[in-house]
Amino acid sequence: MKEKKFILCFLILAFGMCGSGSSIEVNEPIEEDIETDVNNLETTEKLEETAQTDTNNKSDSVSKENQAVTIENIKPIDHYGTSSHMEIVDESTLRLFYNDFDGVVVFLCSYDFDCEKQGTIRFITDLTLIETLDGERRGYFVEMNPNTMESGIYTAIFSEDGLSYTEKTPLGITAKEDEVAWGVPDSVVTPNGLVRVYWIYTEDNFSPEKISSATSKTTKGIEFTLDPGYRIDDGYVDFEVLKAEEGDWRAVMSYTPHYLPDIPQSIFYATSRDGLDWKFSKKRITEKDFSYLDPTGVPLDNGTYLLVMSGATNEMADPMKNPIYQLFTAQLILP
Repeated sequence: MKEKKFILCFLILAFGMCGSGSSIEVNEPIEEDIETDVNNLETTEKLEETAQTDTNNKSDSVSKENQAVTIENIKPIDHYGTSSHMEIVDESTLRLFYNDFDGVVVFLCSYDFDCEKQGTIRFITDLTLIETLDGERRGYFVEMNPNTMESGIYTAIFSEDGLSYTEKTPLGITAKEDEVAWGVPDSVVTPNGLVRVYWIYTEDNFSPEKISSATSKTTKGIEFTLDPGYRIDDGYVDFEVLKAEEGDWRAVMSYTPHYLPDIPQSIFYATSRDGLDWKFSKKRITEKDFSYLDPTGVPLDNGTYLLVMSGATNEMADPMKNPIYQLFTAQLILP
């Protein structure tokens, strides 16, 4: 996770301005009764042991399918950044977005990641794009107000090439300057045509990260209602939905950087029937001696998924050290 890494992108924003404010409708969140204190070293070590051995006591809720999922063919590519988003252009071309120091950079790439830069969208980060049921190419992204240092999630209609946008609208999902663990939104169209946005949230800087979500009131994907509770808690971050079909949702995510270098940021796989209640094994599907975060993926014809993720050594992956993350490709293999 790039907890507030995007702040670096906005140090140049002395003259930038955010859009006008609006508010998200909130259904009172129903917070689960969680007794796990992840700030306690003993608990942390127990979490790591669980991640290594997959001895989750709730094994009845973890499908055998999840336990057989693997990531293979991890390869570095000559690109450096975070919070990638990837989409299919045609049978031979991908469009790749990721954060760099100027905003969101846009590339056209072959499936072997021979890439050509198309341009940069300045003053935004964490872009995720969907096509609404109404046929609009709509993006969701983070922008910071340099006057208040408050970040918010916005939506806008994007051009086909992904390089420009219009009709920017705030969702009313915001974070103040000192809220470190926040952001990295992911958007998806639900089976009934609504839009759901997931993002990282914490009550304070000392609590484990959680995945929150909100669902649009209409198929336009502009006005949202906060979904009750949390999708996943206990420090999992960087949620990316790969598939959202009736009764069949699939996602990948990473783990908090709070315990680096002892516990790496690793990739995990989750499934759901409705996109709200998720089940997953705590067994990482990337190696222990390297950290991976911010996964994005597209389906391949052979039933696997092509992933792009950021990575760094466990010693350098701590976001407080301002690491330079390299991008890696991989193949997500499902049984």
